[in-house]
Amino acid sequence: PTPHPEDADSAAVESALTDDAPQIFVRRYTPAERPWNPFHIDGSAMTVNCALGDDTSFSGGKLLACFDHKVRRLDRSEGDATVHASTLLHGVSQLRHGRRYSLIIFLGSRATVVPPELQFTPASRLAEAEMLAFLCNDATLCAVCRTVLPRNADASSRGSMLDPALLRPEAAATLGRLIESVVQRYGAPQLRPTAIELRSRNDAKGGWCWSLRALQSYMTLDAPSDVAP
Repeated sequence: PTPHPEDADSAAVESALTDDAPQIFVRRYTPAERPWNPFHIDGSAMTVNCALGDDTSFSGGKLLACFDHKVRRLDRSEGDATVHASTLLHGVSQLRHGRRYSLIIFLGSRATVVPPELQFTPASRLAEAEMLAFLCNDATLCAVCRTVLPRNADASSRGSMLDPALLRPEAAATLGRLIESVVQRYGAPQLRPTAIELRSRNDAKGGWCWSLRALQSYMTLDAPSDVAP
């Protein structure tokens, strides 16, 4: 296994070994469907990330992690496992060609204290839902994203990937809970629609479109069943 880039917290290790049953699933990355994974922290106490293919079998799609005051690339061969605590900030760079698969095992649960930037209230859920509907329906913003996102992506992923019914006012409560689930699961306040809209005002080149696409992708693929539409 790849050495842990940080000293694992003993409490996290104990929690990982004694808490609920692990979550085990396979992540697939393609240039069209899931081209990257923004920097985030996991919702588990400990994570085991196993490479199901050599890094040489695709272009891009590198595992990145922040430790020792740098962003470091973790090169891996098929079967290599990277083990880390939930406190490690990590992500996957943009996949340009091929397919990337990894086996993910979440062990235990991290502390239940939610930092302020990840907290939601009933009012903020509705505000985030309304903002996401605006971002997905505004003709000018959608035109920007169509020029920024890869042309090899299907049409839906270059516009809105969500069920149109979710963007209607009567579905705002469900949409808000989906947004909350993704933002908190990935520890990613930058995926809040209000944060994306704020960046869109100052980024004419459309870098914010990647965050909007990532949010929609996670809502579509990773939403827990209790908040799924």
